Amino acid sequence: MTNEEKKAWLNRYQLLEQKNQRLQEEIVQWEVRASPLTVRYGIVPTGGSVDALQRAVEEMQALRDDLEEQLQKQETIRCEIEAAIQRIEDRRLRECLRCRYLKGWSWEGVAVWMGYSPSYTARLHRQALEKLTFTLRQ
Repeated sequence: MTNEEKKAWLNRYQLLEQKNQRLQEEIVQWEVRASPLTVRYGIVPTGGSVDALQRAVEEMQALRDDLEEQLQKQETIRCEIEAAIQRIEDRRLRECLRCRYLKGWSWEGVAVWMGYSPSYTARLHRQALEKLTFTLRQ
């Protein structure tokens, strides 16, 4: 497997993290839309705000269900990546991969945290990818 394929496999976690952030933002938007809607009680039902409120509630529930499913999928992927990283013997290589692919840090952030130059961190990353082994799930 090429290093590019390994990076794509590792990037799945952060891609789901971004998708989950978008879902959470959309839920908040629906909550904001629903908050001014009120149900008015009277002799003749008006229906307008009730329909809008019902639609907002349904949208939020669908989004929450999707978010829950994505969070479970993300946790499964995190465990797969962590297991693959854990098989690498060198602690520095493991930390390089964890910081980048599980924590989502920039390369500059990884280099600063590890106390290495960006070029040395890039070298560690290449070494880590070479040592990374995993089995693709079908």
